[in-house]
Amino acid sequence: MFNSGIHKTTLLLLMIMLSGCLSEPNYQTPELPAHADMDFVTMSSNTTNQQAPLSQWWRLYNDKKLDEIIKHSLNANTDLRIAEANLERAKQIYNEVGGARYPVTQITAGADYGRDQASWSGIGKASRQWTYSSDLSVSYEVDLFGRVHRSMTVAYADAQVEAARRDVVRLVIIAEVTRAYVDTCVLGKSIEIAGNSIAIANKSVELITQKEASGAASQLDVQRALANLAKVKATLEPIKAERMNRLFELTALMGLAPADMPKDAVECVKIPTLTVDLPIGDGRQLLSRRPDVRVAEMQLAADTARIGVAVSMLYPKIVLGAHASYLNDKLTQNNESWSFGIGPLISWSLPDVSVQRTRVEQAESKAAASLANFDGAVLNALKEVEQALVSYNATLQECFRLKGATEHANNAFLLAQQQYRAGSIGYLDVLSAQQFLVESEQELIAVEQHLGSQRVSLFLALGGGWENDNALSASSVSTEVVDERL
Repeated sequence: MFNSGIHKTTLLLLMIMLSGCLSEPNYQTPELPAHADMDFVTMSSNTTNQQAPLSQWWRLYNDKKLDEIIKHSLNANTDLRIAEANLERAKQIYNEVGGARYPVTQITAGADYGRDQASWSGIGKASRQWTYSSDLSVSYEVDLFGRVHRSMTVAYADAQVEAARRDVVRLVIIAEVTRAYVDTCVLGKSIEIAGNSIAIANKSVELITQKEASGAASQLDVQRALANLAKVKATLEPIKAERMNRLFELTALMGLAPADMPKDAVECVKIPTLTVDLPIGDGRQLLSRRPDVRVAEMQLAADTARIGVAVSMLYPKIVLGAHASYLNDKLTQNNESWSFGIGPLISWSLPDVSVQRTRVEQAESKAAASLANFDGAVLNALKEVEQALVSYNATLQECFRLKGATEHANNAFLLAQQQYRAGSIGYLDVLSAQQFLVESEQELIAVEQHLGSQRVSLFLALGGGWENDNALSASSVSTEVVDERL
């Protein structure tokens, strides 16, 4: 009769378990949107898709000072330190979750001194004595339904998400450091050009003053020359202020105080340029380089594994346990006592099954959202590269034409000076030619600064720069590998 009851109970449990069975999806790399792995739509004569971008793309500038500044920034930038700390925390969470694979041991021990009158069987009061006791218990969860395994998979994927986020921060820091350095150098060159313009305006004032003294020019021409000099001088201070602001930005990105401004950047007046075609690769190479796409993919992997965790909670939690205890009570009972036991413990809260099913559905919805987010990240990466290529190509053409315009403006100013000395034109024509030259030079240097920024934006959109630091090594998380981690 007793055995029959056990069999019925077991059969009932099996029926409930089978009725609650839900499929546990294994993560699979999602398919890319159509045509995502093809060549880019936008190309130019200054780019090539025959090779992938260099992982350390900033070395294309062939500027050792920039290399050292980036190296320092990657070691000291505060945002990167935060990202590294978040990654380390995620690794330790993974290790903590992995601890569920091992038995849990609990040891207690105690000693009491006094009378145990309740256990005393003699006459009168029990004598004072020491009583010693100890207890050892061991429990181990049998991962029959994959709760521990799936939880480890979730923790591992979460750590990969943090690793990819760290790489996003790393890439952005490299790009912003490069942008600030290039801007600083361009603005240094702009200050030189403004200084040359001021020198030319000064010479014009001296020349027209001499002519006015000899009666060959009027006071009107002198006032025009002085006004032009003041106007040219007025352009210098805003350039200096902008350059200082970019230097402060660069210094902060390097993790330094303003007083520790990098000397190499302060002294830079040569515009960093590329001497080779810019390698851009293709769509498939892009998606393997973009850490933000990897963030979306690893988030999808984690959310897929969370479905398995939710499903596993529909089943019993089976724990094997064993315990042993010891009691020394010699003075009252003149003996030592030992006890031990071993057996399974099945924990399953039946009333929560319907609630847990809704949690499974919640996890499935979250995974569906993560899949859509991954598709969006892929499309956004492709869009950003195409937009960066369009802007870069347009700025290249603008810069090329402005260089031609500046060269013509310089020639016109030289001719105007010659003709003015020869007396064939008035000073107003010289002044007009000089103003056009100054404006052309200012426009050109502004476009060159914009071109440098557009180039960095293109490098940023293409990804890369984080590959020297792999997301997670086996030893950095655990000495054991999770089977079918993702």
